[in-house]
Amino acid sequence: MDKNFHEETRADGAALIAELKTAQAIILDLLARLQAVSHTYALAKPVLRDLSNILLNHFEKQNRKLVGFLQDIMVEHDEDSPTAHFLLQDLKEIKIKTWFFIDEHPADMGDIHPKNFLADLKGFSASLTARIKTEREQLIALIEKRWK
Repeated sequence: MDKNFHEETRADGAALIAELKTAQAIILDLLARLQAVSHTYALAKPVLRDLSNILLNHFEKQNRKLVGFLQDIMVEHDEDSPTAHFLLQDLKEIKIKTWFFIDEHPADMGDIHPKNFLADLKGFSASLTARIKTEREQLIALIEKRWK
């Protein structure tokens, strides 16, 4: 990573970590709220809309702030390159799962409860929770290591 880039972003590391942790907490809260009302699609729709908006915003911020950072690490071919590669691939996979889930269960859908909503929500929640765990354990550690 370019030394000037490193110096320019050092102060941003703590802010970025705080932003990630805030988004993660909001996403986990919305998932819990969604699961609590998932039996009634009319109640789930507003929470689903909030979750969709938060996720899309979270991914956009990751695109702007983290993808280049991770790609720079991969180019360095050091001990952190495999972690950066994994984090990028995992981000792509969760984005794809998110798009499929949102497409399959749009918040503006009618009040008819789709047959597979509960099963899809369960699988999607598990994937999203796993991604947040990965961000907490690997991505934040990598940011702390590189931007200390």
